Amino acid sequence: MGRNGYFFVAGIISLVFAGAHTWWGVSHALPGIGTLGLVAYANAETSWHQVGGTFLIGGVALLHEALYPRPSVIVPALVGSIHAMTLLVFVVLVGTRYPAMFARTIPQMVLFSTMLALIAAGIAWRRRSVGDDAGG
Repeated sequence: MGRNGYFFVAGIISLVFAGAHTWWGVSHALPGIGTLGLVAYANAETSWHQVGGTFLIGGVALLHEALYPRPSVIVPALVGSIHAMTLLVFVVLVGTRYPAMFARTIPQMVLFSTMLALIAAGIAWRRRSVGDDAGG
C-alpha cells in the first residue's frame, strides 16, 4: 500500500485554510461583528475559531493518513463526515433561512465539496490498494 495523494492534497488544503481562515477572520470579518456587542462578538469569534481548529486537526489527520497508510479508513471518513455536516449547514441553513446570503457562501460550499471529493477518492483508492475487506 503506497502513500495516498488524495489525502495528502486534502490535508494541505485543510492546513492552508486553517491559517487563512484564522488570519482573515481576525483581520477582516470579526472586527465588523464587534459593533453588534460583546455577546455577538464572543459567539462569532468562538464559532470562527472552531472552524479554524477543525481545519487544523482535520489537515493533520489527513496528512498522517496520507504519509503513514494503514488499512482502516475510519479517520478520513470521520474528517469527511465533519466536512459533510458543515456543507449541509451551509446549504440547508443559509439556503432556507438566509437565502439572500446564499451567493456569499458559494466559495465555502465549493471548498467543502472539494474536500469531500478528495476524501472520497482517497478512501476509494485505499480500499482498492488493500482490497475490499479493509474494514472501517
